[in-house]
Amino acid sequence: YEDSHEKGYPSHFEHKGSSTRIVYPFAVGNFFMEPKMGLDYNQFIVPINGTCGIPCLIPTLKTLILNNPDRIQQMQRNIASVATLFSFGMEHNAFAYPDAVAAALVQARHYVLKEADESPQKFAEKGLQSKKWLEKNNKRMHGTDTSPKKSNKTKPRSSELFICRHVPAVCRPEEHRLKAALKAGAAMNSTIWKIGGFWTSILGFICLWVGIFVSHQLDGDQHWDCGDRIDKSTRSRVTTFSTLFERLSKNTMAYWTDSDLDRFTEPLLTFKLFITLLLFIELNIIMAPEQSILTAAEVISIYGGKYPYKKKHVYAWAKLLMPHLSKVNVAEWVQLLQQIRSVLLCSWFLFLLVPKRHCYLGGICYTVGAIAYAYLGCIGLQYNLAHSTQGKTKRVRQ
Repeated sequence: YEDSHEKGYPSHFEHKGSSTRIVYPFAVGNFFMEPKMGLDYNQFIVPINGTCGIPCLIPTLKTLILNNPDRIQQMQRNIASVATLFSFGMEHNAFAYPDAVAAALVQARHYVLKEADESPQKFAEKGLQSKKWLEKNNKRMHGTDTSPKKSNKTKPRSSELFICRHVPAVCRPEEHRLKAALKAGAAMNSTIWKIGGFWTSILGFICLWVGIFVSHQLDGDQHWDCGDRIDKSTRSRVTTFSTLFERLSKNTMAYWTDSDLDRFTEPLLTFKLFITLLLFIELNIIMAPEQSILTAAEVISIYGGKYPYKKKHVYAWAKLLMPHLSKVNVAEWVQLLQQIRSVLLCSWFLFLLVPKRHCYLGGICYTVGAIAYAYLGCIGLQYNLAHSTQGKTKRVRQ
């Protein structure tokens, strides 16, 4: 077609369609101030009447082969002369001849000259910005830059985690899910409660110590349990299965533990210590590169409000617990999950503080935290289903 959407250039596809200058690489008309520079694709192609279309293809080629063999040979020589412009080398002789890379650089240079000629003021502003950036970059490379650097607090790195500083190998996984888990863990560890994960976990140890101290002041040396204590003098009298299960139901650990290890016969105290250590591990991402339960909010933020990939044999807990999640309301869900995490921490810290005489109050506090923990776990681990694999484990296909 002689006319296209660009005046002066034909179209090889449709009436008033895209011109040859835009469609073909390095075509004539792409080089500023050089109107004849470039490839004339009329030397390489066989035109066919557009009104006829494909049915005219075979008769046209047949006529050309029978009546104009010299023209075909000339077209072959024309293609051979510019063939190198459609390839590029990667060996030692890559610069021995002009190739596609060289042609692209020449065309880019003419494009820049055209921009500078058409809008000199805008081009000068861009050039000034580029000059400033180059000067600033050179100063930084030579250590003479005194301008304040941007803070990285908003984008914490996983390499700043305690476990990554001391065991770097575990923080270099190949799988995307583990990288996302580390990124979420670093974000949570550096921003939680504005004091960081480490000091929040230390707060848990303080609550445990205060709870033990208050219990000791109120109840003295009484044992840390909420039920009846088995008399140690009757341990050897258990002879039947009925008596065995009757007494074991009261306090299993107290029955099986030796009397000289009284410190380990305190179920409630042992459980509080377990909760404290669990929070320490979760808040400081000691399980890296695996995902922490407490990072559910950060995981949702990283995935941009997308639901996890649906697995055949896995129930879609994320859709059930976070209905209507999308990119529009992802910030609201992140804030809600952070609030649930704060409820978890507060309830478990209160559980550590409650004296042993108030067992029911402590049980309520623990239950509230356990429900919040399960809620966050059912959401977060949906994005990390292979939770038991580590490091560089390859994906196995069924």
